[in-house]
Amino acid sequence: MEENKNNNEPLNKDFKEPKLRFHKFNSCWKKDKLSELVSCYKGGSLSKEDINDSGNIYCILYGELYTSYLNKIEAINSKTFLKENLVLAKKGDVILPLSGETPLDISNSAVVPFDGVALGGDLLGLRTKLNSLFLSYEISGKRKRQIAKLAQGKTIVHSNPKSLLNIVIYYPSNDEQDEIAAILDLLSRKISILVRKIDTLKKYKKGIQNKFFKSIKIKGYKKLKDVAIFMPKSKLSAGQSIKDGKYPFYLSGEKIGKLDYFCLDGCYIIANDGGEANFRITRGKFSYSNHCLCFKTKCSETTKLLCEFLESIKNKITYIGFTGSGLKNIDRNYFLNIKIPQDLFDLENSIIFEFLNTKIDILQSEKKTLNSIKSFLLSNLFI
Repeated sequence: MEENKNNNEPLNKDFKEPKLRFHKFNSCWKKDKLSELVSCYKGGSLSKEDINDSGNIYCILYGELYTSYLNKIEAINSKTFLKENLVLAKKGDVILPLSGETPLDISNSAVVPFDGVALGGDLLGLRTKLNSLFLSYEISGKRKRQIAKLAQGKTIVHSNPKSLLNIVIYYPSNDEQDEIAAILDLLSRKISILVRKIDTLKKYKKGIQNKFFKSIKIKGYKKLKDVAIFMPKSKLSAGQSIKDGKYPFYLSGEKIGKLDYFCLDGCYIIANDGGEANFRITRGKFSYSNHCLCFKTKCSETTKLLCEFLESIKNKITYIGFTGSGLKNIDRNYFLNIKIPQDLFDLENSIIFEFLNTKIDILQSEKKTLNSIKSFLLSNLFI
């Protein structure tokens, strides 16, 4: 694979080349409207109410395109019963949602893995002579923001198939399409493997948490405010995050932004103050937003163990401690008075959590690296 140094000098004004190409390919790419490259159809009368694990036919609903599937579908999660008015996709069809919660949702696409899959309403099927996976990557990668601009609506956004079919698609020879699809598919499969490993470790950790905290011989309790040292409320807002900052910037939820400066250094617990309970451990230099709580104990070992305990009861904290209409916020009085078992801080028991957290962090770092490589290739292997 090599950089195309002649990218700014195409052979004629109608044809272009991507910035990055496999060295054995040098022919110019063609371009056509999507409507010239596909035949399209819409999904049938299928909704959530039709989903049944005992069904005799696999099916896909539009919402699964931005929650479960992207680009290449390895296995289908849902089933239904065969009935009239179902629309069945064929192997290799590219499908897109015509509705979503955000504009970017409607630019997700995936390739159907086998014949006879029922498609739900608000799904658009594309049947093409191009490499289906290549087309799916182009739609959900290089054309993603262009398609997102076609979105209409506020609470739920929609796209018009006629507008979508006017999108211009650039494509090379069949052999080059196959090569591009293959390398991106390889990266996607490696990322999927890492995701499964991370999920497995998290479930294992959750099981150990439950067993460990249930086995504690409770001699008494202390309140959270008596064992934790709380940092002042941050003056930083989420909007101050920058793309290429040097230090982690913890935001509400599970999001982490970036800043060029830091406020604290060391092992702390970051907790949401709105939405739902969520707890994260910091390492090294960082900052946190004004929608986060930041606190620690007297040493890093007990801080980590306290975080594990709070994480193990986060559903209870969300249910009882988050109040209000709309976006709920933490009741600080409730939070500060959460009961912490006195015998929780048995340092020997924190070793297994530290090991699992380190392993999860390593895998997440690998996943982040592969996602960055994939993003780079999506930007540079296509026009």
